[in-house]
Amino acid sequence: MQTTMLSAAVSPAVKPASGIQMLDILGTISQPAATKSSAKTYPFIPDPGGEILLLADQFATDLEEWKALDASISISKAELTALARLAFYTARSEEHTSELQSRRIISY
Repeated sequence: MQTTMLSAAVSPAVKPASGIQMLDILGTISQPAATKSSAKTYPFIPDPGGEILLLADQFATDLEEWKALDASISISKAELTALARLAFYTARSEEHTSELQSRRIISY
């Protein structure tokens, strides 16, 4: 009796429908969102002279250098800001201290 109840409670897995594929504006079939990869794929470009490859390599090199320079500039800016603040507040503190000492001298 128990085996009958258990077998009735477990139903076979339902296969998902093959799904409706949507057409994009150009009329080609687009991939469902689940099967699209996150990496970009680019079309093949014929390059018999190798000019495109050289430009792409130069672009990649320049981009890496630019990112490194951008990071270096950010670090230098942060260091400059920290040193300038320290110098400014130290100078203001000395001015304030000397001003307080001169008021004490006058008040005597």
